[in-house]
Amino acid sequence: MHRSLLRLAATAILTACASHSHLPPDLADRLATTPEEQSARLRIDATGIAVLALPIRAVELPPAARTGVEAVAPQGTVTFIGREWHAHGTGFRVDKRYEVEGTEHTRSVLVDAAGQVLERIHSVPIAEVPEAVLATAARFGPAVERIEIVAGARHEDHWRCLVADRSGRHFVVRTDLQGNLLDCRRRLPAQLDG
Repeated sequence: MHRSLLRLAATAILTACASHSHLPPDLADRLATTPEEQSARLRIDATGIAVLALPIRAVELPPAARTGVEAVAPQGTVTFIGREWHAHGTGFRVDKRYEVEGTEHTRSVLVDAAGQVLERIHSVPIAEVPEAVLATAARFGPAVERIEIVAGARHEDHWRCLVADRSGRHFVVRTDLQGNLLDCRRRLPAQLDG
């Protein structure tokens, strides 16, 4: 029974991938060669997989992409390097962790192969987050664990909050810059067989 469910889930994922032209046609091959040190990332919307990020080795990051990342997120400890596909194009995602005066901060950068910044994300101390954003996030759980500001290539776009409810379930709550709810998605650990 368990294997049947896994096969069904894998088939559903691959079917969802096939319905999204922004995803790589050789997805099964890429999954088979993905490094196991980091987890693949999926964001699923009503029509299937909206975003897919597969880990890559540091040596696979093009030099121009590396330069673009370092311009936005210099130094730090790398926590993820991957190739990302979504409806707006493909790129390379690098996440970093920083320790500043005993507090952990994060930065994430998505660049294209030429090093042009497509998206920037950085954590913001909760004390510096607008009350309207905190109030919206708190509607989904009392434990606001991390808040990030998400920006495109030129300007800030929205807030992203990681929230835990009393049962320990995690949610990603997105608000506009004024704190109005954009969406809320459940964050789940997953297992992929490719």
